[in-house]
Amino acid sequence: MLGTSGNTTIPEVGGRIPGDTVHAVSVSLPHVADVIGYEEKRSETMSRIKSGYPRFVAHPYVTELVSYFQPSFAETPCVVVSSRRAASDLFSWANYQTKTIEEDGIVAFPLPEDEKQASHLLSYIQHTGCLVSSRRAERFLLDRKLLLDEQKEERVAPGTGEALVQKEMGRLNGLSQTDVFLSASGMNGIYGAFRGIQEIQRARGRDLWIQLGWLYVDNILILEKFSSNSIKIYELNDLSQVQKVFQEHSGRIAGIITEVPTNPLLQTPDLVELYKLCQEEGCALLADISVGSSVCIDAIPYCDVAVESLTKFASGSCDVMMGAVMVNPQSSFRSELRNLLPEFLEAPFEADADRMAARIPGYRERMIRIGENLNALGRRWSEYHGVKKLYRADQGPWAENYRKIARRHNGEVLPGGMITMEVGSSMERVYDALQILKGPSFGTDFTLVMLYMYLAHYDLVSTPEGRSQLKELNMDPGLFRISIGMEDPDSIYDAFERAFESGSSVT
Repeated sequence: MLGTSGNTTIPEVGGRIPGDTVHAVSVSLPHVADVIGYEEKRSETMSRIKSGYPRFVAHPYVTELVSYFQPSFAETPCVVVSSRRAASDLFSWANYQTKTIEEDGIVAFPLPEDEKQASHLLSYIQHTGCLVSSRRAERFLLDRKLLLDEQKEERVAPGTGEALVQKEMGRLNGLSQTDVFLSASGMNGIYGAFRGIQEIQRARGRDLWIQLGWLYVDNILILEKFSSNSIKIYELNDLSQVQKVFQEHSGRIAGIITEVPTNPLLQTPDLVELYKLCQEEGCALLADISVGSSVCIDAIPYCDVAVESLTKFASGSCDVMMGAVMVNPQSSFRSELRNLLPEFLEAPFEADADRMAARIPGYRERMIRIGENLNALGRRWSEYHGVKKLYRADQGPWAENYRKIARRHNGEVLPGGMITMEVGSSMERVYDALQILKGPSFGTDFTLVMLYMYLAHYDLVSTPEGRSQLKELNMDPGLFRISIGMEDPDSIYDAFERAFESGSSVT
């Protein structure tokens, strides 16, 4: 073992995060070399991977599930998706026809021999989130005696979870339960909301989308893969560029997709004013609030539909995939969206919903504690010589926009649960020396550090052209995205201080 983070043991490269469940959705990448090996799929790294974020790394149970179906397709590699409808949509999008096998609602099919087309199909599964979850694969294997033991974990009574999660997300956002739709993952929620809006607006002759802000890679790819035309606007603090695009393309804008706040720089657009502009133009506003969280921001009144990855702060346990799509009851798109969303969303598996329902009652209390830790650490880091720059949602040029929609606790703004950091000394040495859990994902009860640009946009940090683009956008390729946990903040600070000292020392 490498060491400990608070009371959490830090696994070697490839170990599960968290280490006490087979359903872990993060993976330990304790050194920069491990991160690079993970991104480049180097055998010395991938051979040690026991888990990973499910849209990027196949869970061992899903791999065993694929092996179950494989003999039906001889030596042609096969894959699985979550439903017949997902398979049909995939085949239609890729113009691909093949035989399928379906058991317990899971659909298996062979990949085409052409590697480019096969990669095309696999990217659809990744970006739309129509995967088979680890718990669903677990149940499939248990039912066929291919697996002996089920993961022991806290869940609510079987089959009651979905309604409980919908009710709680409705309560947090002041919504009727009928305006809350659950999806198999946060990315599937984004895809479903996007497709619903796309269908509505296409009938009105609107086909142009706007990406507002620097977004998470898969949100960007949703627009690139599934829209015929899109425009990127990176400036968030001045809506004049949005107004200019509206004027130049009036009547054609289908929608705007943005993150509130953005990932990883924690920039918040003026959602109140932006939504007014969208309403005047007749375009829809789709907000990904996964970083902001339903506990910390009140975004629903200022967009047509908000999507939150419940995998993150809502669960806190880093062991269950799910998304929530929430429709503004005052939106002009409400009626049509409520009818269309079930057509494009993949429903969560029952056991996943039951696990989420056991975790979500503590959501608000966890965010309050995490926010207190964030404030304590932010104050100390802002004065620490080893920190070059800090990004926070509630501070800096975009803080006023955040405060417009921020919820409060005891009169104080809830700051969210994330800080992004530029380090002043050698990024590689600081990262390698840091005795904190390091891997993909965020929103965990424990502090989790991600070398964000390497794991989300490796093409940009690994090429001269990409680094040039990052420089133009004033984005440090070595950003640390820090998901603040519930540990004693002194232990988190001390771990960073020791890493900074190591990074500044001569080796």
